[in-house]
Amino acid sequence: NERDDKALKQYNLALNINPQIPETLYNRGIAYENLNEFEKALDDYNFAIKINPNFVDAYNNKSGVFRKLQ
Repeated sequence: NERDDKALKQYNLALNINPQIPETLYNRGIAYENLNEFEKALDDYNFAIKINPNFVDAYNNKSGVFRKLQ
C-alpha cells in the first residue's frame, strides 16, 4: 500500500532523529502490520513497550499481530 510505504519513510526519518519516541514506533508498527510485515511490527511494538511500559495501545496491537500469526 503506497500510503503505508510513504508513512514508513517519514517514521524512519523521525526515528533517525530520535529513536526513543514510543508513539512513532507504535505508528510505524501499524504501517508494518498493514503491509503484512508482522515481525517488524512486533519489534516496533515491543520497543515502544520497553520505552513506555504503560503503552496500552502497543500491547493491544501486539496481541492482534499474535492472532494474525496463528
